[in-house]
Amino acid sequence: MHTVGEILRQWRQRRGLSQLDLAIAADVSARHVSLVETGKSKPSPDMILRLADQLHVPLRERNRLLLAGGFAPRYAERSLDHNALSAVHDAVRRVLRAVRLGLDPRGFGRLVVNLADVRAVFRSRISRQLATAPDPELTALYEELLAPEPEDTPGQRIETDVVIPMILRVGGRELRLFSTITTFGTPMDITIDEIAIESYYPADAESAAYFTT
Repeated sequence: MHTVGEILRQWRQRRGLSQLDLAIAADVSARHVSLVETGKSKPSPDMILRLADQLHVPLRERNRLLLAGGFAPRYAERSLDHNALSAVHDAVRRVLRAVRLGLDPRGFGRLVVNLADVRAVFRSRISRQLATAPDPELTALYEELLAPEPEDTPGQRIETDVVIPMILRVGGRELRLFSTITTFGTPMDITIDEIAIESYYPADAESAAYFTT
């Protein structure tokens, strides 16, 4: 079992920060960070959470840090089946179904002109997320939906230097959509902390007109 200092060092290195970088961000001395990482100083729970906050450690892993330091977990984890999370559960279920249909060429994906580009964006985003916060369930979803395929070679034409839109062909018309990602602000529950919902909106006037008629 890793010590709290070892786990903090792993997160610091994962974020590409030096001990001095972390010390400045957390308003502590670099020597103190060094002592914590080497186990020569036992950090308080507040210090653990202060360092974890600067390292953008997910709530689940913050609990792991606290346990490694000999303290009780600070964050609850309620099941999506919990009454308090029923609305979230329904939203997530709809979104996951939409993701599978949207990326599968046999489903909604057959309408996406630039499906290879869209899959490439998802692949890059989730790869970065897995690199910073490994998760077996997300890895399984990645392998199910986003494993590279021969037909996934991205197109040469870039529609915009700001975002890559999702282009749909419906009834002979091309519709362009851009996406936004919504997360829950300052969550105190692990389940809520791990949820992000992506929504699509019309990217131009013609596409907006189509969806409002």
